[in-house]
Amino acid sequence: MVERTQWYFQRYVSHLPAAGEIVLFDRSWYNRAGVEHVMHFCTDEEYEEFFRSVPEFEKMLVRSGIQIVNYWFSITDDEQEVRFQVRIEDPLKQWKLSPMDLEDRRRWETYTAAKETILNRTNTPEAPWWVVQAVDKKRAPQLHSPLVEPGAVSRCRASADRLARACVQSGLPAPAGAGRDVCA
Repeated sequence: MVERTQWYFQRYVSHLPAAGEIVLFDRSWYNRAGVEHVMHFCTDEEYEEFFRSVPEFEKMLVRSGIQIVNYWFSITDDEQEVRFQVRIEDPLKQWKLSPMDLEDRRRWETYTAAKETILNRTNTPEAPWWVVQAVDKKRAPQLHSPLVEPGAVSRCRASADRLARACVQSGLPAPAGAGRDVCA
């Protein structure tokens, strides 16, 4: 596979936004510290290199004018089990399940530990993490907007100043609570 011989971030560079564009990644480069680590698809050396490299990579992107806002849509183990059971039982949703999904489900606690490590080791002022409580599947998509009510999104450590500046620069009002730490 060509990707195994490339710089890890190379596979994402061609998908980065040009001026005036918005690009959404589903997990993006954080797969290295999540799925790839949990499922042993990367070596320990590749895993640690990821954590050394990602803050620098993201700082380079920000210096180039790209704004990065990371969201983690968080659900409980019980909610994940309910969603899996629905997919297993509903013939119209079975297409969403793969053998890999079932294996991933068995590793809930390992994935939870990986998530915590990702949030702790990659949260920077340049690429902050926002954790959205997403058990309520119908409301969660509304909660990730920068126009949320106070307390709807919990912030990982750094203040909301950067998001507020990005909103104002984009012509949007700053979210309620901007300028103070809104950590859960």
